[in-house]
Amino acid sequence: MHEELPADLLREVEDAEHVVAGFQCYLLFDLVLPGRETIVRRFLARQGAALAPGERAFLEAMARSRLSLYEVTAVTPDEGMSVKDLWRPGLPLRVRERLATRQIVTWDLLALRLAEMEPGVHEIHGGCYIYPRHHKDALLANLKRVAKALRKQQVAISDPAIDKNFGPLFHQAWLHAIKPVPMPKIVTPEADPMVFGKALYDVLDERVLRKALSDRADVTADEDGDSWDWHEPAELGRRTLAQMSLDGQRLRLEVHSCPRMERARAWLEELAGGAVRHASTRFESIEQAIRRLPKEKGEPEDEIPLEVQQQVLGDWKDQYYRKWLDEPIPALGGRTPRAAARLKTWRPRLTELVKDIEAMEARQAQRGRPAWDTGRLWEDLGLERS
Repeated sequence: MHEELPADLLREVEDAEHVVAGFQCYLLFDLVLPGRETIVRRFLARQGAALAPGERAFLEAMARSRLSLYEVTAVTPDEGMSVKDLWRPGLPLRVRERLATRQIVTWDLLALRLAEMEPGVHEIHGGCYIYPRHHKDALLANLKRVAKALRKQQVAISDPAIDKNFGPLFHQAWLHAIKPVPMPKIVTPEADPMVFGKALYDVLDERVLRKALSDRADVTADEDGDSWDWHEPAELGRRTLAQMSLDGQRLRLEVHSCPRMERARAWLEELAGGAVRHASTRFESIEQAIRRLPKEKGEPEDEIPLEVQQQVLGDWKDQYYRKWLDEPIPALGGRTPRAAARLKTWRPRLTELVKDIEAMEARQAQRGRPAWDTGRLWEDLGLERS
């Protein structure tokens, strides 16, 4: 159900200028100097009178600005968006923005520095931190923790002064969100690193090779008669050590580790003798195979017109989510969505699940892919989009 940050957003927020802009805004408008004032407040006190009215108004607005956690409630491409402050709840704010609206969708989770340049008109300054939606509870919990510690240190500290301390927290949380997840270490039952190994053999005497393989109790032929598995007993039945396939006068031997390749080659060459001659051996890591896979498989859905994809996937999702309404969901404590909708304590969690679904579908539509209208879910469950 949860969707991680898409690649196009990661490329945008990983840009060095984004990081520098965020740090500069924190340094100028949030960091408290000795004497309990920020750089911009000290500058305005000393040089403010010499500034043009527009310059002073801009700096005053930036001095009042703060980083906070927002949820996007509506997006108008190339114009702006509406956001709801999750840390200091209030009325939705209208944000004037163009570029970001081409990548952000409804229900995205953002840390923004908003400055009110005109009455009721807010602008983003200092970049935009984008988080996976399921980080919301943890982020809010960390904000509460920091605020509690500050109030303990300074009993009379104001809410705006507390919020000025959140820059490092949002930045660290963003670094954690975009940090690549390391590839899990995958090993064989023998605890060897898993790789894809392939050895090719020239077949010099097919009849001798076939007889040698058919005489082995630890070799099983597939139905096609040109493929074989070499296996050994294991705790749960048997373990395949190597797979072989015959294509004309070439035999392909495939294994999943380097030690297995050594073992399989020695076994095959002893078994077949002069019936085969080794031609080549190569290995490919899991990472290399993953990088190669999209290039080989391509995007088969591109061959199908978008309107056809939309119809087929739309019908399938209609059926899927109709069943989903009455299926137990672990995230809802084993309750069905319909049952959770009737319980005041579970409606917020159910609302978050539907927002997750809507955000995923909106992201699909943004990429020009088939997307499903989640309006029926909100209606069937009697939930408010807030």
